[in-house]
Amino acid sequence: MPTNSDAIVSAGPWIVAIVCLALGILNMFGAIKITADESTKFLLGLAVVIGVVLIFRDRLTKVVLPGGITAEISAVKRSVQDVAAATEELKARQTEIAAPKMAILAPSVTTKHAPQMPIEDPEDKNKGQFGREAAKNGLRLSATVQPSDVRPGWFRIDLAVTGLDRKLVDPVACHLHETFNPAVQPVNPINDQARLTVLAWGAFTVGAIADHGNTLLELDLSADTTFPKAFREA
Repeated sequence: MPTNSDAIVSAGPWIVAIVCLALGILNMFGAIKITADESTKFLLGLAVVIGVVLIFRDRLTKVVLPGGITAEISAVKRSVQDVAAATEELKARQTEIAAPKMAILAPSVTTKHAPQMPIEDPEDKNKGQFGREAAKNGLRLSATVQPSDVRPGWFRIDLAVTGLDRKLVDPVACHLHETFNPAVQPVNPINDQARLTVLAWGAFTVGAIADHGNTLLELDLSADTTFPKAFREA
């Protein structure tokens, strides 16, 4: 629901545009006299132009700049939108490229608490090793999976251990498939959440050890039908 502050922010450009335009017109017709150096006058003139563009932006199609340079408003808008989209894509790519390095070293987390249950599935050795529960003791292990933008045929997996009704302050050990190097990656929590991003070409079971070994969490990535079928069945 919009608030008063939202309305003020939304109306801000209009207020600035009207004030700039009014001052420019009054100065032009001598109703008021603005004494300033040349650079300041240039800025005031530029403010008037910006004011006109803001007020009539839905009707303007092009602006002719000094020297006969013509700028198409629609083209400028598209360029800005393209830059914004490219920036978001670059951020996503940077996250994937940095994925192997995103585990923050947490020396206090070790593998000494790793469970030693009989192996159920030789191809997915974490399965059944961490209690089969994704939520326990006020913590939840979750994941999102989407196709990778940097490695065709691979998938980006965003893992998170989140504090539900309590704070998560201690490091978490994330147990990945044995083909990862390292297969156990310690992560320090930030804002009650320990996050880890990795790349993989197929699903596997993720285990997480929190609370210095007192809380075990388990999540089978192949069981979530919202994930891509090619990932779940690889």
